[in-house]
Amino acid sequence: MRKIVLANATEFNVVRAIESSIQDGRKKSFTMTFENYSLDELKTAFMNSSNIKIVKLYNSDGDLVRVISDYDFYDIQIKPLDGSEHIIVNLSEGDMLEKTVATLQKKIENIDVPIEEDMDMMTLLELKNYKKSILQSKCRKTIYAGENVDTAPYGSQHFSYTQDDQRNIESLFSIALITKLEQPYHADGETCAIYGVKDIVNIYMTLQKFKLYHTTLINAYNRYIEDISDIDLLKGLDYPSSYEKFPQFYKDSADAAIAQGNSVISAMASLYKI
Repeated sequence: MRKIVLANATEFNVVRAIESSIQDGRKKSFTMTFENYSLDELKTAFMNSSNIKIVKLYNSDGDLVRVISDYDFYDIQIKPLDGSEHIIVNLSEGDMLEKTVATLQKKIENIDVPIEEDMDMMTLLELKNYKKSILQSKCRKTIYAGENVDTAPYGSQHFSYTQDDQRNIESLFSIALITKLEQPYHADGETCAIYGVKDIVNIYMTLQKFKLYHTTLINAYNRYIEDISDIDLLKGLDYPSSYEKFPQFYKDSADAAIAQGNSVISAMASLYKI
């Protein structure tokens, strides 16, 4: 049985304990589900701020899996779950300036990294959704980081591929197809330079194929996760290294989609005889 130990050494068996974001991601909440305890007993324990200054979580094997702090009592409620009465206790993260600044910094970077949670405390469905969000974030960061592209006048250069970069490069590509004229752009860390039409098309095609590869890969991950019932296998999935160990069915489907997408991207340039 999973266990929670409060700062005053009070112990409770817990059915579930999940940490999640609240208030548009500006705060975290910690939600615990209990059974076989009275409402008064849990109120006495969790409404005392000194008791919840530090909360320790232990898994069913008795191993310490998480220590949380900086939480305040939020609310407590009774709900019928799975045919019995459960008591749900919610803690809310305190207002801490440094955490607010960190959250804002993540928004500035336009990369929403999911909150780390205790996988040992999750149901199979919760774990699947959590792994999807974590792996999706890693996929997005990989795409935004971009790729190296060989250009005729400047050799190998690195181009990031954030959402703004994608719009800029797609605009360059469209103008190049219409006007057949050179255009200014810049690689990462480089000053603005003039690129010929073929180089602009090459930059666009390389980065689009790079994006296609990773979006197809994460789709394969999502399909695979839906079919997995082995919790240890789910916990061990990482992006993109785990893909090589996927069953061949998922890899064949992804490879076919990538090949078709690449053909379409290449055909776009061929139509304009570039």
